[in-house]
This record gives sequence, C-alpha cells and structure tokens, in this order.
Amino acid sequence: MLKKPSFAAAKSAVSKILAIPLVCAFWWICVDSYPFWRLAISSMGTPRGADASFFAEALVIFICAVAAVIALLQAMLGVRAVKALLSLLSVIGAGGFAFSVLYNAVMSPDMLRNALATDTHEVMGLMSLPLFGYFALGAVPVCVFLWFFPREGLSGGAFRLKSLGLSLALFAAAGATLYVSMQDLSFFMRGHREARYLIAPFNVVYSAIRTQAHDKSPDSNAPRAVVDASPALAKTPGSKPLVVVVAVGETARAANWGLDGYARDTTPELRALGVTNYAQASACGTSTDVSVPCMFSRIGRRNYDRKQILAEEPLAPLLKRAGVSVKWIENQSGCKGACLGVDLDRPKDHLSDADRAKLCPDGLCFDEVLTPYVKDPAVGSAPVTVLFLHMAGSHGPAYALRYPQQREKWGPVCSKVNLSDCDPKELRNAYDNSILHTDHVLAQFIGALKDKKDADTVLLYASDHGESLGEKGMYLHGAPWSIAPSEQTRIPMVLWMSDGFKKRQGIDERCVAERAQKPSSHDNLWSTILGLAGVSSTSYKSEDDLLGACRRH
Repeated sequence: MLKKPSFAAAKSAVSKILAIPLVCAFWWICVDSYPFWRLAISSMGTPRGADASFFAEALVIFICAVAAVIALLQAMLGVRAVKALLSLLSVIGAGGFAFSVLYNAVMSPDMLRNALATDTHEVMGLMSLPLFGYFALGAVPVCVFLWFFPREGLSGGAFRLKSLGLSLALFAAAGATLYVSMQDLSFFMRGHREARYLIAPFNVVYSAIRTQAHDKSPDSNAPRAVVDASPALAKTPGSKPLVVVVAVGETARAANWGLDGYARDTTPELRALGVTNYAQASACGTSTDVSVPCMFSRIGRRNYDRKQILAEEPLAPLLKRAGVSVKWIENQSGCKGACLGVDLDRPKDHLSDADRAKLCPDGLCFDEVLTPYVKDPAVGSAPVTVLFLHMAGSHGPAYALRYPQQREKWGPVCSKVNLSDCDPKELRNAYDNSILHTDHVLAQFIGALKDKKDADTVLLYASDHGESLGEKGMYLHGAPWSIAPSEQTRIPMVLWMSDGFKKRQGIDERCVAERAQKPSSHDNLWSTILGLAGVSSTSYKSEDDLLGACRRH
C-alpha cells in the first residue's frame, strides 16, 4: 500500500526547490546590486527620481525574474552544473559590486573595455583591503551556501519537473508585477540610463559579452583601411627642419588646470611661457582605451564608431607614408593601436637599475624620462619629424606617486588606494601636485624645443580624458559617455609655437588667441596635426584645424 507523502516531507521538498533560486536571487539583487538601490534612494525627491512604491515593485520583479531563470536552469542542467554556474556569476557580480561601492563605477561596456585593457601595474594600483573586503562580502556567503546546501533530493525527474513549475510560477509573478508597475520602472530607468549597469551580476556579464562580441583589440595587427592613398609633405624650399611634438596627457582634467581658471596656479611654468590655452576643450571618451584611438582617428567623437575607428589606419602611419619621420614614445600602458606601423620606444627599457628605482618607484615612470627624446640631437635631422609622447600624467588612484616627492607643493596628501577613505583636501592636494608636475614636464619639452635653433618647432598637448575626485560620489574615470560628468570629459589642451614656426606658416597670433576661447575637442587633433606637420591629405578639414583660419598663406 502506497504511503501518502507527509506534510513535513512535502514541505522539505518545496524548500529545497525554492532555496537555491530564491537565496541567490535575493543575494544578488539585495546585496550585490546595492549600488542600484543607492542610486534609486538618492534620486527620491528629484524630477527623475523614484517614488516609494518603486522599491517594492522593483524588488519583486527582479527577485522573481532572477529566481525563475535559476529554477529553469535547475530543470535543464541539473543542480551540480547550476551551482558551478551560480558560483561563477556570484564571483563576477561581487567584483562589480566592490568597484561600484568603492569608486561609484558603472559597469558598462565602456568600463569593462577599460578594465580589459588595463595592464598588471594598473590592476595592482587598485588593489586594497576594502576592495577585497567588499568582494568577499559579495561572493563568499552565497558561494558557501551553494556548496554546503544539502544535495539530497536535488535530482531526478520529479525535482526537475517541480523546478520547471516553480520557474513558470515565478515568471508569472514577475510579469504581473511588471505589468502593474511598468510606468514607475520605465520612468526611473529612462531617467537614469546607468541604472541598468548596476544590477549584478548581469551588468558585468552583459557588458563583457557586448564588448567581446563587438570589439576587437585596438592593438590588433589586422590590416586597416587606408584613409588617404597619397598623403604628401608640402614643399617649403629653403625652410629649416620642422619638429612637431604631440604630448598625450593622462587623466588631467580642466577643473584643476590653472590656465583654465582653477583657483590654484597648477600651471605656472606654462603660463610664463605664454602658451595658447584652449579653455573649452573636451575629450572623445572617458578612458584611455576609448580616447587614444579616437584622438588619432579622422572619425572623432561627433561621428563616433569604435568599430570603424579600429578598422582604419590612425594618424601616425599616415604621416609616415607622407614622408614624415614619426616616433611614438610610450610611458603609459600602451598606445591602444595609435602607434600602429611606426617606431615605438619605451624609456623604461633603457634605464639602469639605479635610474629605474629612482624614476619609476611604483613601476610607472615619472614623465621626465620623456624629455631626453625631445633633446636628442637626431630629432630635427629629417625635413619633418613628429614625436608622439604618451605621458603617465595624473594616472590614479595613486596620484602622489606621479611626481617626485621633492616637487610636492601642496600637502598633506592622500596616498590611499581607496579614494573614498581619503580626506577630500588631501586627495585634491595629491592630484594638484600631479598636475603641477605635468606643467613642469611640458615646460621641459618646450625648453628642449627652444634649444633646437636649427629647426622650427611646435608642441601640442591634450589630455586623453579627465578624472572624478569624489564629486557626486564618483572616483577615477570610465563612466559611460551619456552620463559622464564634466570632470571626466573636460580636458586641458595647449599649443606652443616657436617664432620660426609662426613665420614659416604665417600664423596670425590674434586669430589663434580668439580661436582658443571657442569650444574645441579631440575632433580637432587629426586636421590640426596634419596642418602643423605640413602634410596635405584628402582627410584634412580646414574647419577642424585649430590654426586653419589663422594662416596668412
């Protein structure tokens, strides 16, 4: 005679079916997605904010939907495979959770692209006990639950069938809640586009898949389309050799740039040299991986298409094909494909052990290591030389390590990796000292160009992107362009020209000064550098050349 299942046995079976989906869903949504709820709470009372009912509605939708997917996977794959998958997702979600909590980072495709392009040195610079602590909080409890939760009774056809039934019930609950709360949810998500990238672990998984599916590495050696089949040097009979230095800054923001009106004079040497400062300059992106390829592409920000940018040759090889002597000097994590096909050198590779210990204390060298390349007597021996100098600049989070200690003007400084633990004044001091050092190094470059009496010389400097220093709780950079604050998109940009260069190109200095007060961006670099180097190309646009309207001939 068959025994009827007892109530206790039935309750135990239901509990086991529910346990894994609901515990994981609850943990991911309520703990790992804390940055999402933080954003929603902070928006209350604002025009784009959520009302009180939003929280209960969103919580039910997210937990039911996630639990339904997990229950469905239980039915399809079995519990062992699902536990392994959920553990992996929990670890991934915990990583995004830790970075979002510490730096207010949004785990968008741009942020993942930036992370994937980060080298070992940069990764180590971000490591801290708080980061590991938040990571452990996000990953360990749920992983321990998954692997110590009893497996008895979690197999067989009956369990799979019940899991399938549970998934259908949860999908129905999520759908019903979504139906009645669609207006509140869509209003909030439209007003805060970054919110979708704060729901863990799906934010990281989605961004990683999208990045890998649609991107190729900027450093790929795959053939690129030629932008202009026959660029050529302009003929200047009897002229001196021409030397153009393009200094690519790192993480310098306009908000702390003395020449842009900052309260502290962080640019005294450039001010004394009388450089032209472009007071309304903006970047192409908020990360090196986005900005550097874009800076030296004819496409730029206004028609931004990363796939097309990486499919075409950058500026440096076009200059080389025109007959220019081109060299890229790298003091950063890489040129991101912008130096494809031209000579590349790394100062660090040529330092003695003693000099490396002095000039590269944390593995990234002070930018003084670039100055000898400008001083090199061989620079200027060719009719036209273009030097691209990729600086370490103000790369964070260890701003206090970007300059020699003896050059520290403002103190005390924050030396912590966890920037949210820094005193705001000490963080500002460290960052401002790094900008002051960039000012000093750029002045060294200009001094070396002044010493080249037998050449006409010019320098153009532009930072790749800006930086957040705690404004609105945000730190570092890499925010999606659509929501990026001005601290990450507004950048310093300056131009210095020797008297010989001005005469050579017939420069109207008043015109240059007037143009400098108007908006400019990385979109201007392609045509401006072609104009500085005297290269004619079908890709040149006079309206984009910062000096285009200021030449008398």
